[in-house]
Amino acid sequence: METTQSAAFIVFTLYMIPDPATTPLKPFRQALFGFSVALV
Repeated sequence: METTQSAAFIVFTLYMIPDPATTPLKPFRQALFGFSVALV
């Protein structure tokens, strides 16, 4: 039960899960996005 009450878990569930997708929806654009991130 400690895991579900930790600050990191609460931050993850409240802020990270409901976030909208930040990557493109089309496969070609996803690949382009992935390659550009890999270059950084």
